[in-house]
Amino acid sequence: MNQSRSLFQLIQSLSRNETRYITIAVKTHRYTKAYLKLFREMKRQQVYDEQKLKAQAKNEPFIKHFAVIKNQLFQFILKELRSYHESSSLDFKLKELMLDAAILYQKTLYRESWNKLQQARQLALKFEDWKVLIEILYKEFMLISIVCPSKEREKEFRRISIELQKFLMFLNNYEALAYCNIMLALLIKKNEHTGLHKSPDAKKLMANPVLKNENTALTRRAHIVYLYVQSTYLINSYQYEEAKKFLLKQVKLFDNNRDFKEWLPGIYMLALRDLLICYYVQGYFAEAIKIIQQLKQLPDDTRIKKVAGRRFRILIFSWTFCYEIALAINANMPTVKGEYIRAKETAFMHQMILFEPKARLETLLSLCIFYYYSQEHKKTARLIQKILCDPLIDVHSSIAILTITLQVIIHFEEMNIDSIQYLLKSINRFTNKSKKISKTEKMLINLITHFTAILAGKNDMESLKKYFASFSEIKKHDSEKQYYRFFDITFWLQSILQKRATKFIRHQIQ
Repeated sequence: MNQSRSLFQLIQSLSRNETRYITIAVKTHRYTKAYLKLFREMKRQQVYDEQKLKAQAKNEPFIKHFAVIKNQLFQFILKELRSYHESSSLDFKLKELMLDAAILYQKTLYRESWNKLQQARQLALKFEDWKVLIEILYKEFMLISIVCPSKEREKEFRRISIELQKFLMFLNNYEALAYCNIMLALLIKKNEHTGLHKSPDAKKLMANPVLKNENTALTRRAHIVYLYVQSTYLINSYQYEEAKKFLLKQVKLFDNNRDFKEWLPGIYMLALRDLLICYYVQGYFAEAIKIIQQLKQLPDDTRIKKVAGRRFRILIFSWTFCYEIALAINANMPTVKGEYIRAKETAFMHQMILFEPKARLETLLSLCIFYYYSQEHKKTARLIQKILCDPLIDVHSSIAILTITLQVIIHFEEMNIDSIQYLLKSINRFTNKSKKISKTEKMLINLITHFTAILAGKNDMESLKKYFASFSEIKKHDSEKQYYRFFDITFWLQSILQKRATKFIRHQIQ
């Protein structure tokens, strides 16, 4: 089953050009019919379903050897992808040049081997691949006595000695920063419910001498990692303004070194995603829209071939769609309209199983809020059930609390006290499992607990005003802003207060 899943994911990740290339290559293979049938059926599926696949191929001869054919197709696709990318990928080019140099050396074509090494050297220097450069120095050392005139040999040996020390220093510097990046990722996972700002281990890590300032990063590649570590730490510590400064530097560094976008597109994409979060949380909605458009255009950028596949399109969609919905709700942005959200919702429902759990739940929550403000409470209720029935909702208790709060608000507006009391019991399931409840979450629970008293007419205006003031103050704190990204309770409180004030004035006039 694991092999089947791997084959499915590999096929789904193929770009349009890769798919065309492999389809043509399959037609020259002796298992053409079997490979094409299996390949096309897997390409059509949104979610892998082996039983359905077998049913569609039940009359095919290869069904008797289904497991073998799947494995052979997996290996065939990998082989063809190597051929497809060997002329465009940096890694393939370097490996090809190094392999050519080794073959030529074995064939005693030493001058030709040296020339191939020099081509690899120029490419590795351009992209700062220090491991390959150290390997090249070793091979050059073996060839100097053969290809260099005797009067130049001492100079070449001295060059190799100096460069070896320099490349080792650069490699050690890069690996020290890469180690900090790995440790930071582990600390983020460990402190995902509390943030890094209260973690002593995170503060100790950020005090590492290699993270002292930008000058400690000795190369462009190391500089990228340095900026990434700093921005990742700050955004997970809710220091959005400071994180934004490092993210803008990171994006600028990529823009000034376009080849690095092709080589390290993942870090570039993550920088844009985090910049989107910073802009949105801080209320820079026009800038957030620009970043969304920039992310959505990446798969069509011919200079960044690695992100052209369906997998990257889905990943970008999982990052951007929830913020497009949030902007449609919270900002009067002409480029984000309700019709667009409704159209994209269908695509989301087909693909949401491929989203990361948190992105999936956040997008569902955003859709809930969108339909709530559109006065479509039945649609909102169905989406709320999708969230609360998600198998991973217990891991994301903050999303559960916001969702139940919205559910209670709908019953509050419908003056349904019995349903509110029932939902108050269910919210304990998530608060008891949560490692830490934020100030906003505590206040939300207090608010919805107080709803029954408000419905009974016990000083409701004064109570709601106090809650509005409290939430308005709390959401100014950077560590609390994340709880207002998709559902800002102050907007609802303000609208309720306005409605009740209008109702009170009308009553007085009458």
